[in-house]
Amino acid sequence: TSFPTVTIAAPTSPYGVQAEAVVSSITGGAISSISIPNPGYGYTTAPTVTFSSGAAAATAVVGSGLVTALTVTNAGT
Repeated sequence: TSFPTVTIAAPTSPYGVQAEAVVSSITGGAISSISIPNPGYGYTTAPTVTFSSGAAAATAVVGSGLVTALTVTNAGT
């Protein structure tokens, strides 16, 4: 099973750093875990999260300008 690429939109601040996330596990064809190796910097609102394939969806949680978590709203199949 190949893991889809996760893209987190860049912060609107010109001095911000775009966060990075990766799908770390898939169970039964659905995303079961996403990790955030780089939480980025400069976020004032939750950025859009997209996946390169499938129907998966997630929302970002922002705290102190960083992406602190991703909540999977549709694990896809």
